[in-house]
Amino acid sequence: LLTILHLSLLLHHYSTSLKRSIYPYTFTYNCNAKGRWVNTQITDVLMNEFNGYSLNYWIKAIQLDLVKVNGKTVDISYKFKDRDVLSHLTHRHEPVVNGDIQIIEDNDEFILVNKPAQLPVHPGGSYRYNSLTEILTNEDYLFNKTELHLVHRLDRLTSGLVLLAKSKHIANELCQLIKDRKLKKTYLARVEGLFPNNMTNISELSLEQLLDNDLNNNKLLGYHNLTNSSGVSVLYLRCPIGLVDSKSGRYECNVNGSKYAISSFQLIGYCNQTNTSLLKCGLITGRSQQLRLHLQFLGNPICNDFEYGGTITYDEDKLSQLITFVRDYGYYPLTRLPGLYEYIQSHNETHVPINYDKFITSDQLMYGSCCYCNLKDAYELEMTLQSEGIHLHAYKYEYPNQWSYETTWPIWAKSFQ
Repeated sequence: LLTILHLSLLLHHYSTSLKRSIYPYTFTYNCNAKGRWVNTQITDVLMNEFNGYSLNYWIKAIQLDLVKVNGKTVDISYKFKDRDVLSHLTHRHEPVVNGDIQIIEDNDEFILVNKPAQLPVHPGGSYRYNSLTEILTNEDYLFNKTELHLVHRLDRLTSGLVLLAKSKHIANELCQLIKDRKLKKTYLARVEGLFPNNMTNISELSLEQLLDNDLNNNKLLGYHNLTNSSGVSVLYLRCPIGLVDSKSGRYECNVNGSKYAISSFQLIGYCNQTNTSLLKCGLITGRSQQLRLHLQFLGNPICNDFEYGGTITYDEDKLSQLITFVRDYGYYPLTRLPGLYEYIQSHNETHVPINYDKFITSDQLMYGSCCYCNLKDAYELEMTLQSEGIHLHAYKYEYPNQWSYETTWPIWAKSFQ
């Protein structure tokens, strides 16, 4: 439930270059009780499941009715029952994002946009208005306002082409084309090292084995080299992928419950100075985080992809400033920047705890305890800490013999052109 505010105010942004952030707004988080919560005290659940706040905050929030169960006041000794609904009224800040969205095609059936890295495609988690679908729907990107339907997703950290249909009917048709492998999307990836780096213990497969979609062969692992119509060698990798942590959404190769996944890789060039390779990548299957995982498996993690083996660097002066904010104010970046939390924790910095006893109203607690509201440099620091995302870009989308669209190459790839 959102406090009613004029949309233009909600979407008004602080701007530095192409970075975009919006004013905070009040928001009620509602969550159905999980089975593991039953007969567990509310403060224990809040600390275990929503650890972005301290225990002292949660106690005060319960006392001031910012936290309720089934819309009713409870005390800190309350224990959850089956089918309970937990609610938390707070005010919400959203992470800073890159707002440079380019419209590649806009016709009666669909739009195709070039999404910048760090921008999520739809609301979720910490992002609501700072998401691709919300921006396109509510701001002046389209001449004719219409309901948009995502045809596919693209990771927040990945840049490139995203296809959105202008009706459910068209969305279903495009989704079927993807399912039938008639729509083709091509990626550029800058990876560490000379590709391929590690082919040991990977068996060579026949083309028939590579493309076998028998679910009984989900665990089949191997590669196949193929020369395409232009005489260029393409490496196909078949390596199963499975979810290992549902809470963080982390996947790995070759784990129990994996599904078969097939990717293609073509080497465009190698830079000796940076020890990086540029690849043209394709998806035969469309598993979550497939290219990131397959490239990590081959020993060539995507540059800047900290989560899957890549290295990432930040401006040391800004990191020093951030450590000071963590120590003095308990400030952590709104954006989940790869490797940054690990960096902060490695410095073992602690801040002076907030005295929650001084807050006697719910508004005082919501706003008075918020470091983002009380630290004037917070948004500026968020903007400067933004990385350029991982070096993976969906640059070409085509429906053979029907249409084909592509973007310019991202800045990190242009030295290979």
